[in-house]
Amino acid sequence: RAHRRRDREDDYDPSLAELGCVWPAANIVVVYEFSTMQQHFYQGHTDEVVCIAVHPTMSIVASGQLGAVPSIHIWRPNDRTCLRHIHGFHKYGIALLEFNHRGDQLASVGLDTDHSLAIHAWTHGSHLVASGRSNGSPQPLDMAFSEDDKTLCVVAHKYITFFTITGRAL
Repeated sequence: RAHRRRDREDDYDPSLAELGCVWPAANIVVVYEFSTMQQHFYQGHTDEVVCIAVHPTMSIVASGQLGAVPSIHIWRPNDRTCLRHIHGFHKYGIALLEFNHRGDQLASVGLDTDHSLAIHAWTHGSHLVASGRSNGSPQPLDMAFSEDDKTLCVVAHKYITFFTITGRAL
């Protein structure tokens, strides 16, 4: 269970561990609170939500949608406030999302034929690294950052690739 110091009652920001869980349902994301047994809804998306990542602090969620110009929304589950809206790099949809261990970067894989990969410095609203990956690899199934956040591992059926992150290059 995640805990945060409470200085003042109105300064308290509950994490997802305290709230409950999240899941996509069409173009919304459901936030379920275990303690109250209530559902709340993040409704910022315009198309079907197909992937979700939870920030290491569990107080921020990233969700990706389908669409000709798909978008990634980064938001707080406690009040469903959007912190950042990223779009313009991927086409057709966002297949995967993953925060790094520090939580300042967000990796995304697109549903385009090249399975485009981007690492976003989401707190600044910029693409840190981008790759077209047009090497005929299958659609990625999962990805994870190394503990030092210098390597990103992407896996697919009978396929694994390690990307070393050096500055703005993979």
